[in-house]
Amino acid sequence: MKIISSLSEFLDWRASIDSSATVGFVPTMGALHDGHLALVKRSLNEAHITVVSIFVNPKQFGENEDFNSYPRTIEEDCDLLKQAGVDVLFVPQYEDIYSDDIKSFTFESLFSYQLEGKSRPDFFPGVINVVSRLFNIVNPSLSFFGKKDAQQLILISKMVDVGSFPVRIVPVETVREPSGLAMSSRNIYLSKTQTLSASKIYKSLLLAKDLLDRGEKEAKKIKNEIKKSLLADSAISIDYVSVVNLDDLKEILGSVNAPALISVAVYVGGVRLIDNLFYE
Repeated sequence: MKIISSLSEFLDWRASIDSSATVGFVPTMGALHDGHLALVKRSLNEAHITVVSIFVNPKQFGENEDFNSYPRTIEEDCDLLKQAGVDVLFVPQYEDIYSDDIKSFTFESLFSYQLEGKSRPDFFPGVINVVSRLFNIVNPSLSFFGKKDAQQLILISKMVDVGSFPVRIVPVETVREPSGLAMSSRNIYLSKTQTLSASKIYKSLLLAKDLLDRGEKEAKKIKNEIKKSLLADSAISIDYVSVVNLDDLKEILGSVNAPALISVAVYVGGVRLIDNLFYE
């Protein structure tokens, strides 16, 4: 595996690649786990060359969020990626990504200001900024994103369409612990007891799916049942519970008709966790 930590070296390498070769790209912030490796494996299967980036992007963190304490495990990450068979690991510096020479892209979407966008107003502008810049550097044929960050996946897909980026976005299923807890770099902050509490997040989503499958279509009732399930554990506090229509990405006020996205964000012991379920 080739490790590149400067923009100029990466651009030289990229220029040397045969134009007929497909490049798969997995952008990450490091602290890698099996969820990231699932993205990597898809890229290894579907592209000739796989590039992974590690960059903890300060622009997507709010003033009181965990940028400084965000887990950084670069040596362990390198070992995992080497074992997986990744071709290139790109570890850029801040000035490489945010150089004036690198084009960025912005676009407005009402969906950016819902859910995560409402709770974390800096998040999606920061994500769109950094991913657009990385796409302009890496020039990938395909890029892989997990369904766990569903809103991010949807917005990046929209960015690609609106900005006519020559890349295909490939969604990858959420990877979960045996308990159902979605894998996340922030899970390492949880104690054993908190991890047990956090496993109830997915159980609440499965409860919602079961209600829908049995004929309950009222969005308000479904959200109330999710909240009741979560708040039965005193370690959990709720940021939001949402049911949006995937066709227009608007919160459903009446009956749920597939396809829909059911999303939750909660705090467990001060750790903020998100999860979702696509109902189709």
